[in-house]
Amino acid sequence: MKVMNKVSVVALVLFSYTVIGVGTIGKAMLTPFHLVMGTLLVDYALYVEKKNIQLFLSLLLLMGYMIFNNILNYPIRFTSLTYSIIYGLELIVLYNLLRHCSKDLIKKAFYFIIASYGVNIVIGFLLIKLGLKIPVLEIVIGIVRNESGVRAMGFSSEPSYASFIISVAYLAYNTINDHEFNKQTAYLSAIYFIPLLLLGSAYGLMFGVVTLIDWAWIYYKRMSPALRQLFPLLGIIIVYFGYNFVMQSKNEAVERIESLAETLNDPYSTVEKKLAKLQEDDPSAFARIAPTYLLIQQAEDEDFSLWMGAGAGTAGVVIPAFFQGVLIDDDDGDFDVGIMPSFIYDYGLIGLMLLLVFFIISFRNLPFPFWLFLILVAPNAGINTQMLWFVLTSFVMVSTMKSNESFFSKRNQISNNEMIKI
Repeated sequence: MKVMNKVSVVALVLFSYTVIGVGTIGKAMLTPFHLVMGTLLVDYALYVEKKNIQLFLSLLLLMGYMIFNNILNYPIRFTSLTYSIIYGLELIVLYNLLRHCSKDLIKKAFYFIIASYGVNIVIGFLLIKLGLKIPVLEIVIGIVRNESGVRAMGFSSEPSYASFIISVAYLAYNTINDHEFNKQTAYLSAIYFIPLLLLGSAYGLMFGVVTLIDWAWIYYKRMSPALRQLFPLLGIIIVYFGYNFVMQSKNEAVERIESLAETLNDPYSTVEKKLAKLQEDDPSAFARIAPTYLLIQQAEDEDFSLWMGAGAGTAGVVIPAFFQGVLIDDDDGDFDVGIMPSFIYDYGLIGLMLLLVFFIISFRNLPFPFWLFLILVAPNAGINTQMLWFVLTSFVMVSTMKSNESFFSKRNQISNNEMIKI
């Protein structure tokens, strides 16, 4: 069982390495995570005790609807549906396997994810600053060259994804660790925040702010009533000096956020003009905002099956047509965006409501920073991205650990009793 626990933790770490591939199945990347999960399926089926029937049923209901929806909308893109089902199965399997691991072991997994990404990003940043172009090393380290410039991206496919993954791991670690701030936490915070700034992602700054809000909220609740009265003033001081420090640093991500805010807040422009300017100034931000606008526009014209959707892969046809000549070439086969709006294009508002039911049941014990993360990632990660399912698995694990009735609490209590007897 100890060997299985270690392999399960290795699988969790590999889950976060979304850009490392060992092959392809159709257009889908086969990652080391999938290979390890394949080896764990037999052990799961034969030996592992299954728990959390509500999680299983809510996911089963969602997957059942997706299958039913695609039968109605046949012909559909089978690879998209199959990949969703595989990820859902892997979540259930890995969740039940990790429940037999200690909290310390899972904490080490999240620590390792942040540290490995951190080392990767720092090396990538140094290579860029030194002007070294070594194609093989760039593939191993992870460096992206696009219209936004040359940036490190860790073990993920772009800087914003890397920012999200290490932020999720940092939030999960702190929550499991009961937000105890010690020397190890201080080291981890440095390993997290420095690479986060080096990534130069506007999304990354937002994720960093959420993790700081998480710390602030925890320590606010731990303060005495007298100190709580001073907390708003302290918060204003921190925000003021923090804002001035960030603005003077001329960070690329800050400049992108400023430009985005200026474009969207222009009172003299129509929505169409704002999107056109955003398309010219920041194509990446345009890709995350414009599809949702298209969804709303089509819904108003009643040209779109808003409630039922049109089946798996629909968004991969409709959205590229909208973006031809803008962000993609005319001969590109697809263009992936986040759950909002791609999941609604495929499965409609009914599918979205079932997805929210799954989220609520899975994460009901989690504080609001976790929900802020899900809201932020909605325009940025599709249902079939490994990053999204890594996040869901991590959140489910943390939610279970926070439950007083969880297997983890009972396991730790048993372990402590055994130590006392010894």
